[in-house]
Amino acid sequence: YEAAPPYTPAIHERMRVLHRLSAGGPAVAVCSVESAIEKTLPREVFLQAVLRVAPGDEIDVGELSRHLSETGYARLPSTAETGDYSIRGGIVEVYSPAHPQPARLVLDGDRVESIRWFDPASQRTVPRGAQAEREEEALVVLPCSQVITRQEYLTAGAEAAGAAAREALRQGIRYHGIEAVLPLLYGRASSVFDYLPEGAAIAAVDSVACGAQGKIVFAEAEESYLCTGPQD
Repeated sequence: YEAAPPYTPAIHERMRVLHRLSAGGPAVAVCSVESAIEKTLPREVFLQAVLRVAPGDEIDVGELSRHLSETGYARLPSTAETGDYSIRGGIVEVYSPAHPQPARLVLDGDRVESIRWFDPASQRTVPRGAQAEREEEALVVLPCSQVITRQEYLTAGAEAAGAAAREALRQGIRYHGIEAVLPLLYGRASSVFDYLPEGAAIAAVDSVACGAQGKIVFAEAEESYLCTGPQD
């Protein structure tokens, strides 16, 4: 319930971890007590927000742009940083947290003719020799924010939020500190534990210290809620 938004690169890393855990394969996640307890979007909401685009797919550029905006991407003239995307004629560029480099989708009408990876600094396509193994790799579009601004979520959040946030949510504005009303958007919030598969092993380096730190985190969250809760 902190009013300050989380550090953007940390959110991108969290999205990568949640995607890896949701994939069901072998994975190891190492995090602090604060990160483990901190609430995020529910697993089903996250999975609905993940998009996969491969060569040969048919896409609606307008719908893709809407999806990217709703999941926290910023439309810019060029794609240089994670969370950027651009559309120029038959070329769509997306820099997803799922990949180390941005993708350039070359379209033939509505069909994805090819996906090329490029250097965000030079904007040049990575030499074929360096990307040969990735030439046909699909683009996985992960959310760049824990707040998905789909209309159904905004409506639910506006109905439950206090006056300060209600109007901004109704207008679809991703305002500073919107993460504080995250549980209102989805009806609940989740932690990384909700993404773990059944039977997953959990280890604590120092269980006593972790327990003590956990109590502090919950106490701080309760204080923040009482001071700046969504009903204010």
